[in-house]
Amino acid sequence: MEHLKKITNITVITDGANDKGTWAFIMILLPSKTIRDTVLQQLWPSNLGVIRLFIHALPNYTYLSQIVPQISMPNAEDFAERMLTITNSLWLQDAEFNSICQTLQANMIKC
Repeated sequence: MEHLKKITNITVITDGANDKGTWAFIMILLPSKTIRDTVLQQLWPSNLGVIRLFIHALPNYTYLSQIVPQISMPNAEDFAERMLTITNSLWLQDAEFNSICQTLQANMIKC
């Protein structure tokens, strides 16, 4: 996570100041949906565990319509559009993680 935090224009979702959680995934927010899509297009074929964990904001999942109010949730919509998830698996080798970071860095330079 510390390595990701050094990449300009990326927000790493982490614990609060006095909290310490276990993160099965590392969640990052990119500056825009377009950049998120570009990064995902580059990393998806690599099988390195880079995915979109949250595709939509909760009101946009029709199967939840009985329990989630069907109202606009701009913050949730923005989060779903810009969020990318990286596996935190023990099987992800350092060289593979560095490859992910390099791809992210290359795309952030274009911002």
